[in-house]
Amino acid sequence: MKEPIRILQTNFTQNLGGIETIIMNIYRNIDRKKIQFDFLDDCNGIYFQEEIEKMGGNIIRIPTRRQNYLEYHRILKKLINSGVYTAVHCNCLSDANIDVAKIAYKSGKTKVIIHSHQDMKLRHFKSEVLHRYNRLWLSNKNIVRLACSEKAAMWIHGKRITKLGKVQIVHNAIEIDKFKYDEEISADYKSKLQLNGKFVIGCIGRFAYQKNYEFLAEVFSEIKKIKSNAVLVCVGGEGGMLETVIEKFKALDIWDSVELLGIREDIEKIMQTFDVFVLPSRWEGLGIVYIEAQAAGVLTIASDVVPKETQVTECIHYISLKESPRFWAEQIVKLSSGYKKRNTIEKIKDKGYDIFSVAQQMQQLYLSLVE
Repeated sequence: MKEPIRILQTNFTQNLGGIETIIMNIYRNIDRKKIQFDFLDDCNGIYFQEEIEKMGGNIIRIPTRRQNYLEYHRILKKLINSGVYTAVHCNCLSDANIDVAKIAYKSGKTKVIIHSHQDMKLRHFKSEVLHRYNRLWLSNKNIVRLACSEKAAMWIHGKRITKLGKVQIVHNAIEIDKFKYDEEISADYKSKLQLNGKFVIGCIGRFAYQKNYEFLAEVFSEIKKIKSNAVLVCVGGEGGMLETVIEKFKALDIWDSVELLGIREDIEKIMQTFDVFVLPSRWEGLGIVYIEAQAAGVLTIASDVVPKETQVTECIHYISLKESPRFWAEQIVKLSSGYKKRNTIEKIKDKGYDIFSVAQQMQQLYLSLVE
């Protein structure tokens, strides 16, 4: 029997984020007799490790770039020059560190896929310089260019390359049927989480600067003034700002109305308890969680910087970050008044966010690299 081709996936972390979610969704739904994934681990452990190994993938552990730069490079070169991998699939938030892509490209043996998952603002001058330099370096290379949205494409690949149509959009697709609104699950989880009789504001995302939890805290504080039975349910791992956000909750005297559930693998069920999903991100490449919330039929509130490709149903609304927390709160309460959850599955499938079709798209792409 012919061995499957192997693709080396990069930039997985210990946290459950957007990259981990979409790549694993693809991995679960491709034909693994034809294509197998291995995962580069340069952060002392990655999420989904046990599941990856059960599906036939390997975890390739290497020292972090900061720990030992020379050893990091030596191992990467040896790994890529081994000829095991048809392609390196670089899952990028920026172009500041594309060492793996450069090594693979220079080897001449391994194809390079640059997949943009983000439209972001780098907070350090050095990172911004490296990002711009590496984006220029990539601009004339024979590589495969992917992105989750037009904004994300322009961030990683540049405006000129994007406008020339050289970037293939790969939707941040989900297993839609898992998120379908179900009254029984909603009632069961509301009981389990002690949310009966509450006006549930839900948020899912790492406690990171990008996700703008400090602003969400202020918005929720204003919602509490309008609806005293409001609770805020947050699902997500550490992103560098958890303690800061907790202090903000306490300072606003809303801590008793906040539930922090940490990282969960039953997100599709927890979403069933939300009356409104609110995530006022400072930036997003796309934001797979906005698609998930709409799939659950939940009223979804996003900031106006979130790509409009997320508008896959009439459930989502955008509010400017220039508006006050009070304005956000009033709009959320107004939009939720009389809102009924509905089955949105077919609409989301029609927009191309069904993981089965996206997995087929990626399978064809991977196999085309050996033709």
